[in-house]
Amino acid sequence: MTEHLPQVLAVSKLTDGRHMNIEQLRDFLCVAETLNMTLAADRRNTTQSNLSKRLRGLEEYLGRLLINRRSVRFR
Repeated sequence: MTEHLPQVLAVSKLTDGRHMNIEQLRDFLCVAETLNMTLAADRRNTTQSNLSKRLRGLEEYLGRLLINRRSVRFR
């Protein structure tokens, strides 16, 4: 029988100090689900500005653009 392990908050840190955490992933998932930054920020109990900063941090960590901010609709 498999034991249920407690959920662990994993933080990965690079040598240059950048890091990623589970909250950034939850932020991204919320934006992907809602396709709306304002609604996602409201659901994540933060401001749109703060959510955008956290997502930019995730993008920098991954070295990839995750959200096309120029588009009227997210892609």
